[in-house]
Amino acid sequence: MRTAARLLPLLVITLTLAAYARPARALDKIKLTKGTTVNCTIQEMNPRDVTVKRSNDAVEKIPVNEIESISFDGEPAQMNIVRSAALGGRYEDVLRTLEKIGDVEQLSPNVQQDVLFYRALAAARLALAGAGDISAAGPQLRDFVQKNSTSYHFLEATEVLGDLFTALDRHDLAQQQYEAMERGAPWNDVKMRARIAKGYSLRAQGKADLALKEFDGALALAGAEKSPGLEAQRQAATLGKAACLADGQKHEEAVKLVETVIAGADPEQVELHARAYNTLGTCLRKAGKNKEALLAFLHVDVLYPAIPQAHAEALHNLVELWPSAGNPQRAVQAQETLKSRYPNSPWAKG
Repeated sequence: MRTAARLLPLLVITLTLAAYARPARALDKIKLTKGTTVNCTIQEMNPRDVTVKRSNDAVEKIPVNEIESISFDGEPAQMNIVRSAALGGRYEDVLRTLEKIGDVEQLSPNVQQDVLFYRALAAARLALAGAGDISAAGPQLRDFVQKNSTSYHFLEATEVLGDLFTALDRHDLAQQQYEAMERGAPWNDVKMRARIAKGYSLRAQGKADLALKEFDGALALAGAEKSPGLEAQRQAATLGKAACLADGQKHEEAVKLVETVIAGADPEQVELHARAYNTLGTCLRKAGKNKEALLAFLHVDVLYPAIPQAHAEALHNLVELWPSAGNPQRAVQAQETLKSRYPNSPWAKG
């Protein structure tokens, strides 16, 4: 009994030391679009899926289009703020928070890659919104795309780079990015997004017939399948198709398509509503219905001023429409807002 009593403290100490000696398991966290979180160790990433090992040592691949964000083990606390701000469209906050992170070279390769992506993404989004310099944002994002082809952000970065080229009227380079995005995506909703982007780029060049083919192609990809991702792209493609029909003088058909989208859209889809009312205004202007068009663009100005690109487009049209409505002072006000809030927007320069 005495021997056992003497051995008991020694056993406790041994077990305690063994517990401390056992290496702690690093855990990355993947937040999925459906709201759940996967605690795991990331083994490999590419633009299509992320290979992870669960706590029970099970290995699986998670498709990138099901991932909202990834938090890496050992990353600075600021990265969670960065991701939240990016998801909320607060890109100035993204850049301010990234400035607070110290020596990036001391971070793990995955975290370094995330820092580079969010810095480039924020600069690009601000530039596209007219609040930043596109010529400065472009090289930064292009550098990320060229050097990080295995990133799970790659397809998104490729799309936004295409949008920057479109804004610069470098439609040849934009088409290359959108085509690379379409080739690299195994999911129809992302392929649709690429075709829609190609359609808008073609329409910006005055090639409405070719653009219409891209929008129809996107709609064909959706087919009759129902899912939130596909439905969002179906609505976006329908708006693009309506704009092309209006270009071709099919005003009544175009307006009906837009009204269908507005009627079926969830009220929380504010970006979709803003784009829809701008498209409606464009269709009505082409039909010679300036009073109705003004009301459509005013809808965006009043209800959706937090959507920068859509708001700039609406203001540009209001500048042109208010005088014909007998209110030139409102046109001056719209012009001042456009120039002050979106000084670098193409709509402010047009």
